[in-house]
Amino acid sequence: NLLELSEARRELDQRRAREERQRNALEQKYELCGAVFADPASERVIALACQVARSELPVLITGPNGAGKEKIAQIIQANS
Repeated sequence: NLLELSEARRELDQRRAREERQRNALEQKYELCGAVFADPASERVIALACQVARSELPVLITGPNGAGKEKIAQIIQANS
């Protein structure tokens, strides 16, 4: 019904606003080397890359061709 649709729309708008705030905070805190990301999973990967950049441990980045491994490596190096 219309009330459920309205509530779902409101929740979606709130989620989008929260994700935008988180993305902006991430961009202000770290050098993202021009990375473009639009989904929460990519945002989590970039946040993790920025987190491990502060450690002294070696990092192994794996994934299929075209997955963005080089961009993640650039982000880690820029924030280390």
